[in-house]
Amino acid sequence: MKRICSLFLTLLMILALSVPAGAVNNDIPSQKIIDGRSVYSYSMDEIQDLLLDFFEENNISLEPGTRAYYSYICEQLLGNTDEELRSSPYWKLFHAYMAVYKNEAELAYWTDYNVSLLIDDYTILSENPVQDFVSDASFLTSTIGSIRNEMLAMDAVAASERETSGISALSSYSASAAIAYAREYALDYNDNYESWTIAQGGDCANFASQCLYAGGKPMNGTCSSSGRYTDTTKWFHLQFGTLIKSYGYTTTWINCGDFKRYWQGKCSGYYLKSSLPDLIETCSAGDIVQLCNEDTIVPYHTIIITYNNGSTIKYCGHSNDRLDEEGTATVLEPTENDFLIFKF
Repeated sequence: MKRICSLFLTLLMILALSVPAGAVNNDIPSQKIIDGRSVYSYSMDEIQDLLLDFFEENNISLEPGTRAYYSYICEQLLGNTDEELRSSPYWKLFHAYMAVYKNEAELAYWTDYNVSLLIDDYTILSENPVQDFVSDASFLTSTIGSIRNEMLAMDAVAASERETSGISALSSYSASAAIAYAREYALDYNDNYESWTIAQGGDCANFASQCLYAGGKPMNGTCSSSGRYTDTTKWFHLQFGTLIKSYGYTTTWINCGDFKRYWQGKCSGYYLKSSLPDLIETCSAGDIVQLCNEDTIVPYHTIIITYNNGSTIKYCGHSNDRLDEEGTATVLEPTENDFLIFKF
């Protein structure tokens, strides 16, 4: 009965926070209205067209589905923002779209088979451009509102899972061990794991997963051959070979969105915060934090908190590589971001 009541209350909260995917809601604040429409009514396809119009007006030659387009999006999300883009009246829409696009594109970049050949300590990665990714992408028909509602529904299921699954039995967690690993490999990558630069899909969730594993969280599942595995109920990363290395890994290990899907129901605490002061008040050293767009709640970057004295936080992360970086408003950009906090 307790579980049913908890789930019912959570669903009521979702209904309160959910938004219609279409028409303008008169109760939506003015900053959520663009060109007379609720931001929640805009589809990814519409926003992509607006972004391409911006490119044309500013003589930027980028095409959806290419590595260059993906890299540009990552640069904007991670702080090296094109000031002209930021000053656009559609910046809020662009930020929401880019968070979704990054997750979708990453799953396309990570091929079903990755092999790294080590020659004189230099890693050669096969090129696998993701052409025609956007033309077949079903996510383009989704609106900001429908994506937000989907995220809230996932949160409700995860809340029930956390209450009933016996989280403490999953294993203990040493925050100090996770932090020590993060500091050791923040700038010097561990070659026991595949790594992805921004141009290859981004390495932030991969690094956060490594930190959790170093802190005592066990891998869940296995595989007998290299490749990408999309079962979001599993979480592992295995190496095959020595001179010619290949890897078997789940998307829950390496992708921000799937990392969230796996861990939000299995951590001891999960919180959504909308301001940097609230983040600092809630998180602790050893927690995993995801930056997510405030309107879609789609995560696009994953970090580990390494220090919190109540007024200042520091973190480590990959893509971009950070070692005990101070978490300021400039770096974490709470204007367009919310923060997902995972406690273990």
